[in-house]
Amino acid sequence: MEEKEMDRDSGECVDAPEIDAEVLKFVKEPGRVHYVAFQFREGVAKCVHALKQRHYEPTTSRNNLFHVRDVEWNGLKWLIVSLPDRDRHLMKSVATAHGLRIVAGTPTITYLNDVRQFPVSGLNVFTIENTRRHPVFER
Repeated sequence: MEEKEMDRDSGECVDAPEIDAEVLKFVKEPGRVHYVAFQFREGVAKCVHALKQRHYEPTTSRNNLFHVRDVEWNGLKWLIVSLPDRDRHLMKSVATAHGLRIVAGTPTITYLNDVRQFPVSGLNVFTIENTRRHPVFER
């Protein structure tokens, strides 16, 4: 099944650009865990920044273990944050501190009768989303 995305101006479904083959290959490498997040979700930018500054400082060799990729999917900007599997507790801790939670699986978008799943998936791929008590839901 060919992946489609919705053109935000016309509302029509159009062919979606594929995720870069290099990204798909990287996600399959053993020993790594990947977190997918809508780039503009409240709390995500601060969470990723805090994770990098606290645990993967730019001036240290650990910085080489931390990767962030920008991906466009369904007309929206997404991040894939990748780190060693042994460090997944760090992401959980920092995400929780920023009102976010880690859930198994990848993002899914429903538009009319069309269900679209993020094209990067696997047992080592998770989604970052707001907790139910996040201030974004109080508005």
